[in-house]
Amino acid sequence: GACDAAKKASGCCAECNSTDCNAVMVPAANFMCDNYDFADETFTKAATQTTCQRLDGTAAVCKMPGSKANAAVHFTGAGCGPCTEAEKKAMTCADDSSLAFDIFTSTLAIITLFYNTL
Repeated sequence: GACDAAKKASGCCAECNSTDCNAVMVPAANFMCDNYDFADETFTKAATQTTCQRLDGTAAVCKMPGSKANAAVHFTGAGCGPCTEAEKKAMTCADDSSLAFDIFTSTLAIITLFYNTL
């Protein structure tokens, strides 16, 4: 059925026409993304990060201001989640690949530690 607009916007409700509309949505582990400050027509990485949430089975994705983001309205909120296709095309948002590198290096360190304890 239809969702209340506020609940739909916040992600608390999803409309669907299938039989699994009321399936349990399982959260995955939280992850961190950088925040960005806007001053003097420039975005800079802030000293703080935001805790991001996601559902099980979805990727931990961060975003950052794109090369043409030169106004506060071009990049709002924290860096959680992917950019829209329109934002990518306008180059006001870009995928932050540093999260993938951080996950890779953390995983590699755990595997190395495990291997060396055998």
